[in-house]
Amino acid sequence: MAKGIYVSATTPGSGKSLVALGLADTLHRHADRIGFFKPVVHGPDAAQDPMVALMKARFALDDDRCRGGLTFAEVRALLAEGRRADIDARCVEIFAEISRHCDVVIVEGTDLTGQDAAVEFDLNARLANNLAAPVVAVVGAKGRTVAETAAAVEVARKELVAEKCTLLAIMVNRADPELLDAIAAEIKPGASNRPVYVLPELEEIARPTTGEVAAALGVRQVAGRADMERDVRDIKVAAMNVGHFLNVLDDGALVIVPGDRADVMVACLASSFSPEFPVPSGLILTGGLAPDDNIYPLLAQAPFPVFATTDDTYTTAKRVSEVRSEIWSG
Repeated sequence: MAKGIYVSATTPGSGKSLVALGLADTLHRHADRIGFFKPVVHGPDAAQDPMVALMKARFALDDDRCRGGLTFAEVRALLAEGRRADIDARCVEIFAEISRHCDVVIVEGTDLTGQDAAVEFDLNARLANNLAAPVVAVVGAKGRTVAETAAAVEVARKELVAEKCTLLAIMVNRADPELLDAIAAEIKPGASNRPVYVLPELEEIARPTTGEVAAALGVRQVAGRADMERDVRDIKVAAMNVGHFLNVLDDGALVIVPGDRADVMVACLASSFSPEFPVPSGLILTGGLAPDDNIYPLLAQAPFPVFATTDDTYTTAKRVSEVRSEIWSG
């Protein structure tokens, strides 16, 4: 059976998928046949999982060498019924089938973004052990101080040891570029002396696109250019007069505004056509409110997409802030 490497997040939002992609790229240069397995997939089935699709496209992997396992819904149902052994058995079966065609298989664990991250961590640790795969632990440093990051690394070590996992390496990801050396100096060597690597945050990769936001919120486009690849650099809620709003508007900001605030809509449109003002990445009109009919012809000329939702402004802003970027093929 081929050797597996289990890439496991130990904190939410760690950028684990990017680490798995980089590991695959490195191994692809040195191994004749690499494989990829994602035990728990996003979406209704494995074929629609972004990472499964990306790995197939990037490394020309067929279904024999690149597969997903169970959906989150299936895993939650099995856990609720106390059928953890069924999850393990199915994942071991798929891994064995992939292994027959590979020299090494990269296994990507869950994201720890569910309601019970502790259950997900336990699931990842148990699967790594059942697959006899050493773990590359990914610790997210985004929003953490140097001391907090070093503490998160130590917690990850202790928890994986407690689960009797074999630790291969720790990747500290999404660190402030100005703190890389300080973080590396603060992290103490573990008992097994496994390497720890510190990787900087890349804002361009972390930002979701307007299309990802629209898909996550289920909003419809009502005007503007259908450009779903615009990066959302910031979120701005327009709750002030136009003069003050333009002072805080940043280039690439997604503007969330009640649907009856025609003044803000026109200001965003005018700003986008001026070389001296920032260009929003998009507009979301909230509250199920629609601007006057004579505003729509203006919004049709917007160089960014304009969406509409029935949710209120606060709910919309909260949901947008929770959208994370995905890595897609193509």
